[in-house]
Amino acid sequence: MRELHMRHNLSHGSFQGREMKYTVENTAAIDKPMRVFLDGVEQKHCVEADEENGVVIVFARDKDGRYILDGDEIQTETRYGVVTVVPA
Repeated sequence: MRELHMRHNLSHGSFQGREMKYTVENTAAIDKPMRVFLDGVEQKHCVEADEENGVVIVFARDKDGRYILDGDEIQTETRYGVVTVVPA
């Protein structure tokens, strides 16, 4: 299942609590880049990953690999499945 939506302000996950949501901001803030996999396939250009809820958000690309824009905003795509996040 895939869903396109406009790029949004990313929420920050908590490394202290039980819920784990990885974002570009919270992994960069602690200098811990991550690799994200959805159903065993690495997700490039990922901006958010939620292992618990099985959701990743990536920058949307067309069939030629170009970013999908709406004005000057890059669209994002939500993908669902088994999410695994490992250190890069």
